Amino acid sequence: MKNFKKGFTLIELLVVIAIIGILASVILAISSSSRSKGNDAKVITQIVQMASQSFLFSGTTGTSYVSV
Repeated sequence: MKNFKKGFTLIELLVVIAIIGILASVILAISSSSRSKGNDAKVITQIVQMASQSFLFSGTTGTSYVSV
């Protein structure tokens, strides 16, 4: 008669937990980099919008923001 054990050994469970931890840390590092790039893109977009608004203002009023 064969003796089959059911379940996992402690070593197998620890290896799986370690692998999941490594993958989670890699994903968190990638997502923080993506957030930084997203914030940079947001700031650039806002600067471009402010520049276009200043051009519209100076075109419609004939004045500019530059002081003499």
